[in-house]
Amino acid sequence: MTRWMALLALQTEETNGVRPRDWSTHFVEQIVGTDVSASEYLLSQLMLYYRYLDEGAEELALEHLENALARSSSAKIGRHAIFLEAASASALHRKNAAQARVWRDRACKLHKPESLHAVEAGIAMCEGRYAEAQEHWIAAREHAARRGLDSGLSRFAQEKWREYEEACQAMNSAHSL
Repeated sequence: MTRWMALLALQTEETNGVRPRDWSTHFVEQIVGTDVSASEYLLSQLMLYYRYLDEGAEELALEHLENALARSSSAKIGRHAIFLEAASASALHRKNAAQARVWRDRACKLHKPESLHAVEAGIAMCEGRYAEAQEHWIAAREHAARRGLDSGLSRFAQEKWREYEEACQAMNSAHSL
């Protein structure tokens, strides 16, 4: 099976609502070695980012996001999404709100996003503004529900957003004591 076919199979699983951690290991292993010059490299790196993030392998996931960022100049359409992912990762995983804002602003210069709630929630959470972050997490989930988003990545994102929302609620409760 070619890497391209494995990538298409993973996209089919994702579209059918399969979360990244449950994607076929065989297909994931097929795309790991995608050559940097291949047309499917960027998408492969993003898919690997989501897979490893969902498995809790944060550092490995971030390596794949950085690989995608390095190649994003050749894919104007994908850059917007990659920049928004970088903004979220900078806030939530790297704990760097300033860098998250830079990525958010770069994404917005390329294309006005439908919603920035998840990015803004991550930045607010990073800065300890838990009540504001909680409101943004709720708004992000409501936006996804209104849009009827139900892919594997959407399910994964909404699951994480609920976890973050609960963490913010706990922090708000702790601060109000």
